[in-house]
Amino acid sequence: MKRIIEESLNNWADKTQRKPLIIRGARQIGKSWSVRNLGNAYFKGNFIEINLEKNPSLHKVFKQDFIPSRIVQDLELILNRGIRVCS
Repeated sequence: MKRIIEESLNNWADKTQRKPLIIRGARQIGKSWSVRNLGNAYFKGNFIEINLEKNPSLHKVFKQDFIPSRIVQDLELILNRGIRVCS
């Protein structure tokens, strides 16, 4: 099923200079599916899903401050996986 959000996500992924992606909306409308689909299509092998509802222990990473370098470093340690940051 083609979703309306897919075109916007594809446009975001095609940009060389991207800002962080934040998806908000009602429950059960396909947000997670759309982002997973985008990750698999555009970022194969480099897609990490962080679901704070399914993994509430990750909340602590975002409660201290919003310094991206610290957040990425903490996530790398917790997930035991390197995260490449594009600037």
